[in-house]
Amino acid sequence: MMQPPEEPRRYQAQPYQPGVPQYGGMNEVQTSYTRIVRPPTVVAAAVVWLLAALAWPLGRIVVRLAEGDADKLWWTANVFLTVCVVAAVTWPVVRFLQGSFQSRLVLTLVSLLFEVLAFAFLVSAIPDTDLVVLQVIRLVLPPVAIVLSFLPGSRGYFAANLH
Repeated sequence: MMQPPEEPRRYQAQPYQPGVPQYGGMNEVQTSYTRIVRPPTVVAAAVVWLLAALAWPLGRIVVRLAEGDADKLWWTANVFLTVCVVAAVTWPVVRFLQGSFQSRLVLTLVSLLFEVLAFAFLVSAIPDTDLVVLQVIRLVLPPVAIVLSFLPGSRGYFAANLH
C-alpha cells in the first residue's frame, strides 16, 4: 500500500515553523493603527452647537422668570420643550463629534431655519431690551458654529471618518 505524500494540501494550514517565513499574513504596515485626532475646532463647534440649541428654550425660561410670569402649565410646557430640543440636537452633535459629515450638513441646514426665526423674533422684540439681547445671542451662535464646523482644520477630520 502506498502512503500519501507528506506535503499538506493547499487549503490546509501549515504548522508554525521557526525561521520559515509565513506567507498570507499581514505585515507591520498593515497592522499598525492610527488614531484620527479630533481637531479643537470640532470640539469648539460642538459646544457652540449645544449652546445655540439651548439658547431657545432656556433663554425663554430666563426671560419669563425675570418677568415673574411663570404658571404651572407654562413651566411644564417649557421644560418639555427644553428636553425635546436637547434630545433632538444632542444626537447630531454626538455624530458630529464622531466625524459624520452628514450631521454637519444637517446642523447647518436646521440652523438656517432657526436663523430666519430668530431674525423674525428680533424684529418683533425691538422695544423690549431683554428680548433683544436674547435674540442677538440666538442670531450669533449658529453662524459661529457653522464657521467653526467648516474651518480648514476640520475638513480632514470629516473626510477621514466618512460615516
